[in-house]
Amino acid sequence: MLDAVVDMVSQSAPGCLKVVRIVIFQQAMMKDFHSRMEKKASSDKHNITLLGKLKGGISAFLGGAREAKPQKHYDFSSQDRKIEPAHFHICGSSQAEVNKAKTWIKDLISKEHTKNSINDRAILSLSHSDIQRIMDIQNTMNVIVQIERNDACINIEGLTKYMFKANTEIQEILKKVRDEEEIKKILETVDWRYQLPGLQFQSFDDHSKFLLEQAHHNHQPHVDVDIQGRVHKVDVPNRTATDNQGNSIDIRRHDLLKDQDVVNLPQNWETMPSGTSCQSFTVLPKTLEYDEVLQLFMATVQRNVIKIERIQNPCLWKSLQLKKAEMETRNGHQNNERRLFHGACSTSIQAINRDGFNRSYAGKNGTQGMVVPSNKNLLRFALRQCCQ
Repeated sequence: MLDAVVDMVSQSAPGCLKVVRIVIFQQAMMKDFHSRMEKKASSDKHNITLLGKLKGGISAFLGGAREAKPQKHYDFSSQDRKIEPAHFHICGSSQAEVNKAKTWIKDLISKEHTKNSINDRAILSLSHSDIQRIMDIQNTMNVIVQIERNDACINIEGLTKYMFKANTEIQEILKKVRDEEEIKKILETVDWRYQLPGLQFQSFDDHSKFLLEQAHHNHQPHVDVDIQGRVHKVDVPNRTATDNQGNSIDIRRHDLLKDQDVVNLPQNWETMPSGTSCQSFTVLPKTLEYDEVLQLFMATVQRNVIKIERIQNPCLWKSLQLKKAEMETRNGHQNNERRLFHGACSTSIQAINRDGFNRSYAGKNGTQGMVVPSNKNLLRFALRQCCQ
């Protein structure tokens, strides 16, 4: 049989023969075929290339093929990963037997195949290095990962035995992103300081501030933090920090949103129910507030405006005022504001109102937007407009 294949190749035009399949029903003969092919390959150097390929095919059939190494570089995007499919060639004594085998294989694949979706706002804040780590997970764990940024969703698909580990590692990446976002928000609103003997109060490092603020909100009595390379046990209620030698120093917590005059809310804001962090209020037509926003919008896009709402979010407002004051100090002037519109999908508006702007919301179905007027009153508006 091998000689016949060699003769066929030697007499045919190059590239004419693409695939040769030798079907062996008797499993006991597999080793004989494999052994004979090895001898043929070593004795016939002229046809060693062809026989080497045939030998590799039988080795793969016997289970001796090596697993393909993952690609070092993969162009990761929100599109499905392209993977070469596996081919099954089924031979049987009848069509019914072949169909039976096909059904069994399909059922087996279906049982071993799993899909999972992760919905998390932290997906919107994934960095380039985070994406690279997810790429590595996809390539090394034989799973398909699809990121849908507009919907803040990650879809994972693959064999059950790989899915758990892949899902766990992606969840760890997202947890790290959430922690970083939480630390960032805390640092914008609160400052923790310590006072060494004979010195002025100094700010803790960012990580220690986060630990202290968590302990404060969770009514945790003690927490360990680092102060200039030494571990101190902080008595959170009494605002003291003690090292392992019994030396104590004072610490203080400063609420930046409460301690600065720049964070006063606008006078024209309406009263919000207790415990409400964000609420929208309709701006009445023919008022100065309405006319100002309408004029800004019409200068940008000539469309029929059917409604203007004021978004009242005290936390975001105060954070914005702190950043504004910081920029004015750093730049030495107050001309740091621009009036901009932010187009976004209608499904993202509530998230923007609650958590602030995010570039990942932009560019899709921009029939709703946000305008930030400057100077007199830096207000946030949700502007809903209808194209005619």
